[in-house]
Amino acid sequence: MGSPLLNEERQAFYEYHAILMEPWDGPAAVAFTDGRQIGVTLDRNGLRPARYLITDDDIVLMASEMGVLDIPQHKIVRNGGYSPARCFWLICRPVGWLMSSK
Repeated sequence: MGSPLLNEERQAFYEYHAILMEPWDGPAAVAFTDGRQIGVTLDRNGLRPARYLITDDDIVLMASEMGVLDIPQHKIVRNGGYSPARCFWLICRPVGWLMSSK
């Protein structure tokens, strides 16, 4: 059982800790960027759904709860929420942002 790439000590470490961790433990969301694109995908269980907002000066904020930063309402140009297994995707183009959800 296990990976041939792991030595016995490391394999034992993972086997032991696997019994301490529930299958749904882990990050609620994983974010990535290359400086031009922003993507976030949520965990499959949706234990912590995500909310997002975009301001008129191109600030993008995503959190499990809104209110983590005090953003004046008049600056918000778009907001919404995401549920399990969905992906938030923003792409910076010369003419503005393109947003999609898959």
